[in-house]
Amino acid sequence: MPFGNFNTGKDVVIDVITPSGVLQLPATVTSFESKPIYNRIKSKPLNGINLEVDIPEGWEGSIGLDRQNSAIDDFFAQQELAYYAGQNVLMGTLTETIAEASGAISQYRYTNVSLRFDEAGKKTGDNKITQTIGFFASQRVKVS
Repeated sequence: MPFGNFNTGKDVVIDVITPSGVLQLPATVTSFESKPIYNRIKSKPLNGINLEVDIPEGWEGSIGLDRQNSAIDDFFAQQELAYYAGQNVLMGTLTETIAEASGAISQYRYTNVSLRFDEAGKKTGDNKITQTIGFFASQRVKVS
């Protein structure tokens, strides 16, 4: 819920849809980060006024979570198995839903999403296991 007209991380819900169905993220998703990627084209004309054009090249980001079960490990094990079996590993989508301070809902869909298991987690006594899913998306479009 927004606090003092500011959005907080608690205002965001992430849904990941893979070709094999919904990836059930645990309730312990701790972070979501996304940022656009640009191809910067620079020009240095003889008149001395430098120019730059930024061409969109997709989005990248990460989902942080505290491990509660084997669902994420199992998903990436299946993806790896499919790849080495010569199967076509297809792209998915990711939807980010934000409860705005005004009461409105904003939704953005990331398309052609490729997921990777950036961090399976460090296992040590008396500590939680944190995991990180990285992603690349071709585009982010506003849904609502």
